[in-house]
Amino acid sequence: MFKGVLIENTFTGISEMADTLFPMLKLIPSVKKRMLRVHWDNIAKIKKVKCPILFISGSIDTFVPTEMTERLFAACSSKSKTLWIVPGGNHNDTWLVGGKDYVEKIK
Repeated sequence: MFKGVLIENTFTGISEMADTLFPMLKLIPSVKKRMLRVHWDNIAKIKKVKCPILFISGSIDTFVPTEMTERLFAACSSKSKTLWIVPGGNHNDTWLVGGKDYVEKIK
């Protein structure tokens, strides 16, 4: 159905993202569990992707850690997958920092 997928600055799952943004929730797991009604387990979902896929992440993303995109890439089962870490790119400016290279990569 899809010819390809582009994943940019994406988290592995809501639970891990909550741990990143609100580290104190790790100390009170019962509260965290009640707060997180949606899980968005992207690690489990990415394992099912078979079409070509490009992962993009900024090297200095201050919102979603680059390591999460690297883990999604590693878990992906596509035979045609590429990971591009944009040097100096942050969460909302990878397209700007990447410039012409960004456009070329997504073509």
